Amino acid sequence: MRLSHLLFKKPKVMKNIFISFLLVGFGAFAQNSYTETVVRINPNSELNILGSSNVNSFQCVFNAAVLTNPKQVAFVQKEDQVFFKEAVLKLQNTGFDCGNKGITRDFHELLNTRRYPQILMELLELKKFDSQTAHASVKITIAGKSNTYTLPIRMNNQNNSDFTGKLKLDITDFGLEAPKKALGLIVVREEIEIDFCLILEI
Repeated sequence: MRLSHLLFKKPKVMKNIFISFLLVGFGAFAQNSYTETVVRINPNSELNILGSSNVNSFQCVFNAAVLTNPKQVAFVQKEDQVFFKEAVLKLQNTGFDCGNKGITRDFHELLNTRRYPQILMELLELKKFDSQTAHASVKITIAGKSNTYTLPIRMNNQNNSDFTGKLKLDITDFGLEAPKKALGLIVVREEIEIDFCLILEI
């Protein structure tokens, strides 16, 4: 139909077309509008970074008690996917304890803590497969450089507020260089693993 024919339709027909246009536009807007909620991380949550060298392994444990301040998060759900905004977990590097002063010092040297005091974990998207499993898209920022990963997670209670997962990554992806000790006889491997069990209070 030509545009001239449409413009000169009867008023009632034009009114119906206008109402239909509004309904379609409103539906698209509602589908993309975000809902805001406040989230608090329970201090019983766990987050560890595991690594190894050619002679031993190490585990750096984060003190989750420092993450108890409420955080406002925005999300929108589309079928089995949930998209997030501002869902950023800020981990102060000084909150990690590697169980040994020397290893902890090397850990901060590796992360360049003086210049980049935080590790950022931002949840971008969550795709549920069933009531207990999902895939999460997470942006990790270490030493000022960011990379995005997809990892499986498990939701461990009826309220879907207990999230458990593991993420393996290569520190060279963040421009970091594994330290060498004892004249190069001890070499830290480039692959590390982030293990977490986050208990969220919504």
